Amino acid sequence: MVLRYTISVLFGWFGVCCMILSISGCEQREQQSCRMANEYVVAKNESAPGALEVMRLDPDRIAVFWSADGTSFFSLINNDGIPQTKPLELSPKAQAPTGETKTFWSKHKQYRLNAVSISASRISDDQLAVSLLCLAGDNATAVFSVRVNVRTHSVERIARVGTSGLYARHISQMVHQGKLVVGWPDTTHTPQQVRIAVLNAQTLDEISSSVIAQKEAVFGPTLQSNGNAAVVLWSKVAGKTVPLFATPYDKLETPDSEQLVDTLELFHADAHAVPYRKGFAVVYRDNRDGDRTEEFYFTVIDATGKKRQAAERISRADGPQGPKLSVGDEFLFSAAIRSYNNNYLVGFNRFSSSGTKTGGEFQVYADKCDFTRAGIATSGDKVVLVYAENAGSSGRILASTITCGKKK
Repeated sequence: MVLRYTISVLFGWFGVCCMILSISGCEQREQQSCRMANEYVVAKNESAPGALEVMRLDPDRIAVFWSADGTSFFSLINNDGIPQTKPLELSPKAQAPTGETKTFWSKHKQYRLNAVSISASRISDDQLAVSLLCLAGDNATAVFSVRVNVRTHSVERIARVGTSGLYARHISQMVHQGKLVVGWPDTTHTPQQVRIAVLNAQTLDEISSSVIAQKEAVFGPTLQSNGNAAVVLWSKVAGKTVPLFATPYDKLETPDSEQLVDTLELFHADAHAVPYRKGFAVVYRDNRDGDRTEEFYFTVIDATGKKRQAAERISRADGPQGPKLSVGDEFLFSAAIRSYNNNYLVGFNRFSSSGTKTGGEFQVYADKCDFTRAGIATSGDKVVLVYAENAGSSGRILASTITCGKKK
């Protein structure tokens, strides 16, 4: 395969060279006409970040959540990627002076929210709900929900929601009909199940819970809402294949309510769904081409979970996390951690609603460290990219903007 690429050096925060590549392969040979602006340091940590979540808060601000150094943090950046607040540790000591933090810390005084997966949602003008799947010791993980006040930059409540096993690595949440819905894999059960808890968004108390269980192992879930519609994506092992399903949330316990989205070879698709038109846009990983390297695919489902178009392969996604997706005015945008030349880097793509890519993949690459997590948020067709750096003995959370010209 002939690769045609351009390399430019970004001078600034890196002591080593950070390179931006636009690479395209056999299917497309034009270069991506994208440019990256100044890079800003959101946080410096003593260890590599373990989880990252990026969520647009309002037209001017983006919320960033990450874990490192045995705990989890929150900060705000603007549309240029410039930090607007100092990192806030998600712990009882970060509560407002007059706040009342609900916590279980009296029995676990040394507990730290060292998340391996983070999911966040907005529950009011000033409040965010954050779900964290955290290492808990004794070969276990624990699920926590944290309510953060953006205006006071403080933690208001912390609640322990549930538990799972050592190999659980994914959590997802949504706000639906005023309630907080949190889902995670229960790896303590054989075969593996998916647990979903419905919480009061203010008190974080559990209202109800349910389980997605089959005779086979079940993986996921991915939760997303769009107005009154809400879906749950999950997969199960079925012999040598792994069907990926989408189910209307209100029919989760209705037999045969699931819609087949795709048939995969990977056990865990690490799907990401975002509201799109009256339904949802979805990206997920698979390895169906037999090259032993994970790629990711894009499709659109309606409000009932029914697939509206064939899945389209976008790019490689063989890093430690799956792809992330955001919707712009004209394009959809994705960020995925992928390998290239024995490094992990961020692959950025833009494509139409049919999954047709515009230009080659734009890549953010550093020659002496890896980028291991990435998140993305859009403002029109201007993209804010947030990515986690693993420099071996330290780590950083970085942010920058990417703008792309029209396809030539």
